[in-house]
Amino acid sequence: MDDIEIIPPEIRAGYRLDAAPAEPVRTGHINRTFRVRRGGETCVLQMLNPIFAPEVHKDIQAVTEWIAARGLTTPRLIPAPGGELWLFDRQGHTWRLMSFIAGRTFLFADSAQRCREAGRLLGRFHRVVWDCPHRFVFTRLGIHDTPKHLEALREALRAHPKHRLYRPVSKLAEAIFEAGTPLAGPGAELPARLVHGDPKISNFVFSDGGQAVALIDLDTLGRMPLSVELGDALRSWCAPHGEEHGQGFSIDFFESGLRGWLEAIGPLPGPEEVRAIPAAVARISIELAARFAADALNERYFAHDRERYAAAGEHNLARAESQWGQACSAMTLTARMTEVVEGLLGP
Repeated sequence: MDDIEIIPPEIRAGYRLDAAPAEPVRTGHINRTFRVRRGGETCVLQMLNPIFAPEVHKDIQAVTEWIAARGLTTPRLIPAPGGELWLFDRQGHTWRLMSFIAGRTFLFADSAQRCREAGRLLGRFHRVVWDCPHRFVFTRLGIHDTPKHLEALREALRAHPKHRLYRPVSKLAEAIFEAGTPLAGPGAELPARLVHGDPKISNFVFSDGGQAVALIDLDTLGRMPLSVELGDALRSWCAPHGEEHGQGFSIDFFESGLRGWLEAIGPLPGPEEVRAIPAAVARISIELAARFAADALNERYFAHDRERYAAAGEHNLARAESQWGQACSAMTLTARMTEVVEGLLGP
């Protein structure tokens, strides 16, 4: 059995999962995830990626408690019998147990209505946490610092001139640098709001009837401008063939997703926050292309699809190329996205 399919015995014992059936979940590339049964209840057991500190669970606990108290469905941490929000295995890895949200997840948005539903749920989430006073214990700095991501790609190119993927990565990097260098990070003049932090379509759970019922993967909770959150969401939702397989950007999906979000959040955000969204879509796609290109050379950060790619480098290069294609599509459609925004905002 592959080591990624093994739950350490000390973790099984710590969460009283000794005889519980466990099924690896392979759709994610960051945390190692298992669906487990405990006492007749389905739960989610995860080994946390080391990019997140264990203290992130204090933030998850506080924000999900706030959300649940206001009627929004959300996964909840299940403490160990001693009350711990997380446990360590013998190698020092962090593990957590969470409640399971029944429903369906999608690797890509399959319709404009799917995007509208995702937008409605994200809008309800933002509305519910709008006045949440939580002060975050764990914060990942520079997540959407465009110059930082470009410099990390330059460093990877300098560090790995003999890498087997150097030639295709360096060619892609030239285009990324040309488009990304003039861009700045999120405007300091826009307020930082409490956000999910990674609202890609696969982090939404849908009912069989098509309703978006919950957001999952809450390690990225934090504060940033809403334009960044929506830019990240819409660049994911508007790839009708998936983030790793398509080059197109659907304006229809953009309009439906943004419409759903505005319907749910109402008048809370200022118009300047909404008007900043179109530019953020392309910028975040460029950032991701730079990140994945650097990861291709560094051979780190993401797990990879072992059935489709020989190694993490090849998978990350495919991600980088796809995100660059998405960025190019979004850049050509920025004016059209702006028209959509103005139409939805009204006079």
